[in-house]
Amino acid sequence: MQDSMKHSFLSLFLMAALILSAETLFAQGDVLQPDEGGGFLIGPMAGINLVSYKTNEFPILNSEPSCFTAQNGSDIAPFFGITAMIPLGSSLQNFIIAQT
Repeated sequence: MQDSMKHSFLSLFLMAALILSAETLFAQGDVLQPDEGGGFLIGPMAGINLVSYKTNEFPILNSEPSCFTAQNGSDIAPFFGITAMIPLGSSLQNFIIAQT
């Protein structure tokens, strides 16, 4: 009998705690609004350029046909750097992007 009373008291206590905390869990009046950020966004940047072509020799610049020419070849060129994004407004939708 005593275990049954302990169990029902514990159940009653948990039910009361749940009812009292439900108001704070589901209250819509205390919703936090995000702060508008500002400042710079800085981070790493990386990528890879892949090229492969098979053709006869051809000029790269039409204005200088004998200066820069290319022929069959392929190459892999990875690049790494840092990028900085400077917001143009408080909405953080338009940026000036600087890369090194």
